[in-house]
Amino acid sequence: MGFIWWALPGLLTARGIDLATVATLSSFQTLPWVFKFVMGPVIDYSTARGIRLSRFIMACQIMMGITLLTLASLDWSANYTGLVSALFILGCFSATQYLGIDALALRTVPEEEL
Repeated sequence: MGFIWWALPGLLTARGIDLATVATLSSFQTLPWVFKFVMGPVIDYSTARGIRLSRFIMACQIMMGITLLTLASLDWSANYTGLVSALFILGCFSATQYLGIDALALRTVPEEEL
């Protein structure tokens, strides 16, 4: 996420993309993190149905890797819509993975250490 918020705006403006468009992109990419509370019940429901948190986290990591490979193959200047979409999907999987790791920590760390 640091790359998206700190390095990507500089790279995009260097490629001639309007600063207002870059600012909108950066703002849009925060939405998965703002609305990650929606995924909390999904994670709880999944684990209640027998899906292990480690598998849930691994699935998110695999999907993040696939999304990053997609991003690597895009021409950011020519396919701005694809860039925005791929970054949004990456943010969704990243925020969901973050929740899964938090849930795993809460379940594995002794209560006196929380």
